[in-house]
Amino acid sequence: MNKYILYYKHMDMPPEHTTCVSRWANTEKEAIKLLTGKSSKVGDTVTNKKGAQIRVISVEQISNDE
Repeated sequence: MNKYILYYKHMDMPPEHTTCVSRWANTEKEAIKLLTGKSSKVGDTVTNKKGAQIRVISVEQISNDE
């Protein structure tokens, strides 16, 4: 499994606010799905499980377990 840091904007927060979270996943796509609850891509605005609108800005892989 790989560790990813996901940077995203929460639409209920001020525009200059960026949030980051780390997730363990096999692929970048799975890491985004763990955050949003849906299959999406970087740059898409989606509504998460709690009803908030978020936009994934970037995904960075920080560890690679082989």
